[in-house]
Amino acid sequence: MTTPSPTEEGTPPERVRPSRPWLAPAIACLLAAVGLGILLIPGLLRFPGHDRVAEDPAALAALEDGNRALEAEIARLRGSMEGGVCVYDGAFYPQSVEEGAGPPPADAQLDLLPPPPQSARPAPDAVPPAEAEDAAFDGTIDDLLKRSSVLILNIADDGFGFGTGFFVDSRTIATNSHVVGDAQEVYVANDFNPKPLTAKVVARTTLNPDAPSPEQDFAILRIDSDAADAVPLTLAPPRRTQQVYASGYPGFFVEDKVVAYIKAIAAGQDATPPQGVVTNGIVTTVQEAAGVSYMPHTAGLSPGNSGGPLVDLCGRVVGINTFVTQTTDDLVLHGDYALSSDTLANFLNSNGVTPRTASDACTPERVAAPSGSGETPE
Repeated sequence: MTTPSPTEEGTPPERVRPSRPWLAPAIACLLAAVGLGILLIPGLLRFPGHDRVAEDPAALAALEDGNRALEAEIARLRGSMEGGVCVYDGAFYPQSVEEGAGPPPADAQLDLLPPPPQSARPAPDAVPPAEAEDAAFDGTIDDLLKRSSVLILNIADDGFGFGTGFFVDSRTIATNSHVVGDAQEVYVANDFNPKPLTAKVVARTTLNPDAPSPEQDFAILRIDSDAADAVPLTLAPPRRTQQVYASGYPGFFVEDKVVAYIKAIAAGQDATPPQGVVTNGIVTTVQEAAGVSYMPHTAGLSPGNSGGPLVDLCGRVVGINTFVTQTTDDLVLHGDYALSSDTLANFLNSNGVTPRTASDACTPERVAAPSGSGETPE
């Protein structure tokens, strides 16, 4: 059976209404235009009218006073910078950078850095007096340390050790007892004596490994004949805060070169020992314990420096480098120590060696720059 459709029953069809898709956008645009128009009305919302708030003369004056104070402070700081900059001109004192500014008078000069050992001369009392006019030492502190310091080789059947020593007369060398150990003979060499010279151990202190504080740690070596170009050093008392140089053969820098030198000598080959190392620092203090005078200083040391000279800026020995300390905690602290020249002098005198001594304060002499060079020598 079939059900009739509505049209078939005579009902009229539904009427289709026309579509207007543009109406909603048009209304939105109209509303936006009205909103923008409201915002553009002077004195309303974002655009206030032309009526300005009256200025406060007191506030304006305070602002101007503040600006003037800032400008004055800026000018003061600029002036301070122009007149107080330290400039290194080879003379080691602060000087103005202004054109035409000269050095300060001698009594107002302040040393900022120690002169390099290549540009300072030993004091007259730091070297032996010349027996003849042409025999006088003429060189720098660096030259003096090259001639006076020696590499000490302690060679045994089961290995070798090395350290440093220095001449206290033309045939006598001072060093540490722990450098020579129980040896009766050691070998010494330097730039001017590349072929090792045999040195006999003629005196030494006995060391106590359980000593609670620094102890006397000295040895005296003697060679059979005068070493070529050797210059003995003079002893002078140490002073707190004085600037110093340490000369020696630290293993940290030269151990591999020392090994190569020993192998070459053992093979009968001509060889040159490593050049000594020089570091600089200051004596931080002078201390005494159990009759031994010693001082911590800041001229860097490492094993191999033992027995080497610690000299002032005049080239005079103020101590003999002997030991270092280092913490084992998480924070690593390192200390460098020398036994004082006073304690060394007592040991030398008690063993028949009379070193040259000086007591005057050090007044270093700079090496003049080459004429017309305008440069500081290096």
